Amino acid sequence: MTHALRSGRRLATVLLSIGLAAVLASGSVLAGTPVTEGYRDHAYGGGAFRPSSDKPQSKTWFADGSWWAGMFRYSVSPSISEFRIYKLSVDGATWTPTTTVVDGRDASHGDYLWDQGASTLYVASVPPVNTSAPFAVPGTPDDIRFFKYTYAAGAYTQVGGIKSIAGTASTASPAFRGGAYSVTIEKDSSDRLWVVWAKGTAVMYSYSDDDGVNWSAPAQIPAQAANPINSDGLVDSDIASVISFGTKIGVAWSDQDDSGATLGADNGFYFAVADAGVADPTLAGSWSLEQLPTLNQVGNTQIADNHINLKKTSDGRVFMVGKTGRDTVACATGKQHPLVEFFQRTAGGTWSAHLAGTVGDCNTRPQIAISEQLEVAYMFMTSPNGGGTVYVKSAPLTGPEAFKFRGVADQTIQRGTPFIKSATETLIDDPSTSKQTVTATSGIAVIANNLTSSAGGNAKVYLHNVMDIPASDGTAPTGTVSINGGAATTSSQAATVAVPATDAGSGLSLVKLSNNSDMSSSSTFVYTTPIAWTLTAGDGVKTVYVQWRDAAGNWSSVANDTITVDTSDTIAPSTPGVPAHTLFGSGRFGVPVRITWTASTDNIGVESYELQRSIDGGAFATVATPLTNGYSIDLSNSAHNYRFRVRAFDGVNYSAYRTGPTFRTISYSESSTAVKYSGTWGLSTSPVYVGGKARVGSVAGRSATLAFNGNRVAWLSRTGPTYGSARVYIDGSLVKTVNLNAATVTDRKMVFVRSWSAVANHTIRIVVVGTSGHPGVVLDQIFVLR
Repeated sequence: MTHALRSGRRLATVLLSIGLAAVLASGSVLAGTPVTEGYRDHAYGGGAFRPSSDKPQSKTWFADGSWWAGMFRYSVSPSISEFRIYKLSVDGATWTPTTTVVDGRDASHGDYLWDQGASTLYVASVPPVNTSAPFAVPGTPDDIRFFKYTYAAGAYTQVGGIKSIAGTASTASPAFRGGAYSVTIEKDSSDRLWVVWAKGTAVMYSYSDDDGVNWSAPAQIPAQAANPINSDGLVDSDIASVISFGTKIGVAWSDQDDSGATLGADNGFYFAVADAGVADPTLAGSWSLEQLPTLNQVGNTQIADNHINLKKTSDGRVFMVGKTGRDTVACATGKQHPLVEFFQRTAGGTWSAHLAGTVGDCNTRPQIAISEQLEVAYMFMTSPNGGGTVYVKSAPLTGPEAFKFRGVADQTIQRGTPFIKSATETLIDDPSTSKQTVTATSGIAVIANNLTSSAGGNAKVYLHNVMDIPASDGTAPTGTVSINGGAATTSSQAATVAVPATDAGSGLSLVKLSNNSDMSSSSTFVYTTPIAWTLTAGDGVKTVYVQWRDAAGNWSSVANDTITVDTSDTIAPSTPGVPAHTLFGSGRFGVPVRITWTASTDNIGVESYELQRSIDGGAFATVATPLTNGYSIDLSNSAHNYRFRVRAFDGVNYSAYRTGPTFRTISYSESSTAVKYSGTWGLSTSPVYVGGKARVGSVAGRSATLAFNGNRVAWLSRTGPTYGSARVYIDGSLVKTVNLNAATVTDRKMVFVRSWSAVANHTIRIVVVGTSGHPGVVLDQIFVLR
């Protein structure tokens, strides 16, 4: 399967958004709606809580040429509230539910294991720990459940019904709190199935030697018995995960040492190893215990958090990503301390630890995807802590660039490259990937969920993105360098360096900047653009040198840009006036808007302006550097909220930005239900019209009326020798007779514009005059700003 997208690549046509209130009420699918990076999917609603979590679990798998996922489906009418199997469309845009139900318990979290050889899907699922106070047995059972599905011809069929692992549900007598914060499932090389979870102070397991028909009584991993954990607390609860590698089975867990006299003495990540199919897992001698190394441990500072994700390769290596638990409030202090660590266990059993993120990066809930073909690890993480954007970092697993996911542990913030990001969903969290190694055939698919906020403005929806990866990559990225937007001079050593680049192979990973042509004294960053940079001291011509690295470790050749530092002029231009907007132009490529502002003044003269735009509350990005105090731009025909800001430049100094008000563009087409017609208006089809169609009225008195809310309105039409006149009424009063007759044809011409000082409700009515011999009046679009 070849995906149509890479991270950051968007569909050219943006679909119209569906009202979220309607989605939550009906369960309609927000399918394949592009966001800033990736796609917005359906609402998860109901009693589901963070359904794409938890950290050790995998929700996606690749089978029969398609990506599949375990996702929550919710609908009020018909009443649906359950986890189902979903299938991703070939273009990577849309998840579609199948009829196969997994767990009907809303708050449960499942781990999905695909067995390619057996064409079988295994799932282990459990609701959260029972923390009722006073203690009570919940109405919905909270036991660990096992599900098995065989796959054939595009369909999953459940086999053997739902299996409950005995002794894992809450009971009144004896009093026992069931549930677990996470459960994972694995199949070892002897075909034994393992389910592992953390409970109380123990890491527990159950196994099945008959493909899930019968399960052993829950037991503690013997190697963990002398090292109690804390897994039932409301916060800082330890978790565990299981993985099969070679002829071994391994269980990893976190020990945060939240209580007890040995606080800090044995905190960290642990890994217990046994032979696949071991005859008696309850014997201590069946297991060996390994403690993972850590980076820069300071005294007894906690170095393990309950964030674990395990992956493996076919040669017996094991990889794990974990958090140190050194988060500070808003990640504002101790920014240089390691926060996210990437671990490798060689086939010979040796562990190593590598820096993936610092406290300043504020990454959380990391998950790994491994490409054996490329020998590359991709790491998907949320930032900031508490939800925001899913970022990706990547690094080779071998060679001189092995495990270099970011620059050194310093104060710079290197969150990663945005992979799932939205202007309207601002609390995206809990990325989830597959247990499988990824290939050029599969690419990578990642799902996530948006969290809700007490302040409002966020809703329960899934999001996802996909990326293609090649089978091999020996080609380096290419990019360009621009200092201060291409300015010739500056008065400051503080500069902004734009470093846009592309990579057709494994994907951009790092970028390195230096003031020296040999790239000495350089600084390396996770790829992003632009980057704040300090030029060398003194006046004169300065050069910045840049290289880019892809995920496979290929470094580009060195590119550079120059700028002249001149500190003799330290007076910045005055701040421009507030950017104003109006409808102006032809409308050939969207909604035509003219942005104007009062000109700046400067002691040596203004050289240019920098105009930036924000779309739907997103980050400002430069759209033009006009030489005068005005700029015309065509905005999307889809409804969006825009805001512009501008600053002046005198060739050396920039003024402060001046930001204009937010306004919304709305384009009503000829077929919009908001436009009301009297009599018959013919439908004309031609590529010269916006959307390929327009209405044509030719009978005197026929009218088209639109009621709207805004402070700007314009009528887009066609003029030419075969067209006549129309009267335009605003709020019931005739304001203009528009003559569409002309010697030559002009398409998408704005023939009428009206504006008001404030947003209010208005109507526009276009009435056909019926000019003798050429009565036609064309309604292509009506533009509204508000």
